Amino acid sequence: MHLSPTERDVAKLADWLELETLYSGEDSLSFEVLRAQITIDGTLAEEWSEEEIEEGGINDESEDLETGIRIELLVAETIAEIDRRDAMLGEAYPFERSGRVLSIKSAYAKCTPYIFCLLVADREYYYPSDTGATRLFEHLVVEAIAEYMGGRAIRFGSPRDTMATGISDAINELSKLIGDEQIFQYPINDTDKDLGLDVVGWQDFPDKRISKLEVFVQCATGENWESKRGECNLHQWQSILCCSNERIRGLAIPYVVADEEEWKRSCWDLLFLDRLRISSVIGIKVLEKSKMWTDWCEGRIKEVNRGVRNNEQAS
Repeated sequence: MHLSPTERDVAKLADWLELETLYSGEDSLSFEVLRAQITIDGTLAEEWSEEEIEEGGINDESEDLETGIRIELLVAETIAEIDRRDAMLGEAYPFERSGRVLSIKSAYAKCTPYIFCLLVADREYYYPSDTGATRLFEHLVVEAIAEYMGGRAIRFGSPRDTMATGISDAINELSKLIGDEQIFQYPINDTDKDLGLDVVGWQDFPDKRISKLEVFVQCATGENWESKRGECNLHQWQSILCCSNERIRGLAIPYVVADEEEWKRSCWDLLFLDRLRISSVIGIKVLEKSKMWTDWCEGRIKEVNRGVRNNEQAS
């Protein structure tokens, strides 16, 4: 695995270290591994400006010293990001830091909501053709939305596995579940898949009547997730299932958005769930319900380890 030579996103640097810890088979890894990797990729350190170096107390003109400080500042920022995740998630964060060593908590099997999302977000070993990962992520978001709302949620995304496979039948089923009247202003085509809707969450009142909180969520596992923001068109869905009040549009991703400005842009006009939010509302209990996430995680780690060994033998 290699860091992008133009990348200075501490969220991705933290992901890289977490993944290396997970894949290593040793259950712990020194931050010096990250430092060495940054040195190998080189240009990561070159992105630091002179102002940032001066803020770090560096006045020496030595190129080697400046490069070393740039690298060390990147490592320090990565440590701060790891600590932020730990503070936010508590027991739901499967890693722990002791000085400059990152370890997997001994009480955890190698599959939690956080680890599953981390593996899905690993773009070197995640294959877009792996529809199983996308489907499992959507099921995880079902659990997260239900927990967050204190209500119910269901996976509507195509190909469906818990609802009718055909779009018309699935809409009929959804109409009965959430109690919204189905109308026919928007012409449904048999070739329509899910119309951008992957997960539906709602909070019923005891009377089961209309006028309640509803969330329509788009899930995006690819790195181009920002382009998915508008795929679930609420105006379109209002002409399919009539809601008496305004629905909330949501977007869920397996990545971590650490930068505050990027977060504000990402969550504008929708309910935004990244890996940390998903993990925080679920904790670890959802994976006790089924082996499907565990089997996928264990299989993915074995695939990666086989690939690493094969590459080492070939070289």
